[in-house]
Amino acid sequence: MIRHPSDGDLPELTSLWQEAFGDSQEETSFYFQYRHRHGNMLVKELDGGIAGMLSMLPVTLTAPGLSLPGRYVFAVATKREQRGQGVSTELLHAAHETMRREGAAVSLLVPADAGLFHFYRKRGYQDQFFINEFSIKAKEILPMPAAGEARRCTAEEYTFLRSAVFSQSRLFVKWDIEALEYVRLGAEASGGAMLMMSGGSGQAAAVCEPRYGAMRVSELILDGLSWQEALAMIHRHFNAERYVVRVPEGLRGHDSRKYFGMAKWLTEPPQTEGGPPWLALAKD
Repeated sequence: MIRHPSDGDLPELTSLWQEAFGDSQEETSFYFQYRHRHGNMLVKELDGGIAGMLSMLPVTLTAPGLSLPGRYVFAVATKREQRGQGVSTELLHAAHETMRREGAAVSLLVPADAGLFHFYRKRGYQDQFFINEFSIKAKEILPMPAAGEARRCTAEEYTFLRSAVFSQSRLFVKWDIEALEYVRLGAEASGGAMLMMSGGSGQAAAVCEPRYGAMRVSELILDGLSWQEALAMIHRHFNAERYVVRVPEGLRGHDSRKYFGMAKWLTEPPQTEGGPPWLALAKD
């Protein structure tokens, strides 16, 4: 049986989450406390227990003159001893049917590793979002502009600039305030931050999170500043040894282009124009 979870399922869901994703008890509890909603998750019940789970977080997909409701598929997991039995495929099918009933236009996701792109392509997803991702050492970062500064910001401030900068993308995945507040809290809990940068030529914003021995700039929003100027201000704030930076496709060389997000359209795909499609702040 596939259904929404209840409070009584939380111990099993927590255990499955840790088994599937390797997160600590603290990290897992953080998600279920601040981001989880029973109505945004489906579980597969089998033999009296939870065999699998799938979250489908609400998003809005925009383009110039267009706004569409969608869902972001996240945390798809099957219990170890029940893998290979089609549990995830059943959950995906049920999620798509749920989305169609509620009027969602698209299902989005970010595969956790390169091998999963093939898995999702077989289930109707198409490559839709690309990024440029590059690594840079502290010694390679240019000096910070004399007038530049970086400060922690609120989710509301971040949302305003994010929407303003990416509104001309031909596809832009907008997270709501609740989602971005969770991102802000998570970044701070891990030793990172949601930052606003300003200088003589403009402003920028970023979400920075320690990942795998580096400070990852999971999203960099540029409004008049270059990525070099913004990164110099971020470096002044964190003084990390190395940064991994994610920016929209085309902002860096082709050698840094990376497959990132996928889409399964539940209605006729819109024909849109504008800048590169943008999806970020996914837990990948």
